[in-house]
Amino acid sequence: MDPEDPYRIYCHVDDEWITALNSNHQAFITRNRYARWAETIRVSDGRVVRDEAKQDGRERKALQVKEFDSSYADESNATETKSSAPTPNMHIESESGKRGAVAFEELREKKLPPLKTLER
Repeated sequence: MDPEDPYRIYCHVDDEWITALNSNHQAFITRNRYARWAETIRVSDGRVVRDEAKQDGRERKALQVKEFDSSYADESNATETKSSAPTPNMHIESESGKRGAVAFEELREKKLPPLKTLER
């Protein structure tokens, strides 16, 4: 990698050195000197810090999911032991008394009033 252009990489192919350019290279070279320096530091030197931050975030997320799952399981077990009453069977019905996909068909076929526009 070029130390002044993180989007320029030198590759050794068939006993010859060639330059490979990343798709961000064109945008990089059009920036001013200070923006290029900042980008170079961000891309090359910041990788380790970004990777550590990403890993820390993944670990925190996994811990939160684990805590949620265990608290959910605890609440579920507590609810089952407190009440042995069956869960009510709920059906959502449309105005005509039909259930499920039929209600969606009714909505799909329902005519909507024309949209009103605000005059300025």
